[in-house]
Amino acid sequence: MAESDEEEEEPHDSAILNWETENILQKLDKNKIPGSDKIRDEISNRGGIALSQSLKSLFNQIKETRKIPVQSLEADIIQLHKRTTRRVRIDLNNYRPISLVSNTGKIQGYYRSRA
Repeated sequence: MAESDEEEEEPHDSAILNWETENILQKLDKNKIPGSDKIRDEISNRGGIALSQSLKSLFNQIKETRKIPVQSLEADIIQLHKRTTRRVRIDLNNYRPISLVSNTGKIQGYYRSRA
């Protein structure tokens, strides 16, 4: 087995690879509301090789330096109406807060979940 093949079999200890980034971009749900960066997942899906290589470089740098950009940690918190049988939107107990994470933060979450 070639040395480069061994590196690809150990993704937890190795650098992030191009195919991983492309897979993550394809997994993003196109119907989700954009987060604090206002970048829709559909745009990331269509970013192609140039975007996946840029993100791969960014996240490898983050992994190496252990410094996460503040922008990827930001989120917008909104109130979402809970689905109920009664359509009473006046009662604040019928709402729940949700965090709209930035697009970069979502992608970073996929990388963290692989470890």
